[in-house]
Amino acid sequence: MSESVTPEDFCHEMMREYERQWVVARGHQERHPIRVKIERLSELGRTAGDAANFERLLSSGQRGTDAEMCLLCEDLVPRWAAARTGAPFFESR
Repeated sequence: MSESVTPEDFCHEMMREYERQWVVARGHQERHPIRVKIERLSELGRTAGDAANFERLLSSGQRGTDAEMCLLCEDLVPRWAAARTGAPFFESR
């Protein structure tokens, strides 16, 4: 991926990664942090829009009072930055 990566593509790839992690975790708890990330990423992906808006949403989510969104955004911010430079943004297995 590179600077041309769209938030939609990024969210799609992150969803696949979180689902992979969920399978590895064997889906033990309904409110497991990975499950929460999957749910909130779906919401975020629908409202992402362009890269600038997506970055605003991530920044706002990091600073907000919604603990679940903060958890997700804290994970996504460095991954989004890596994806925008073309660097790998998750460990492939």
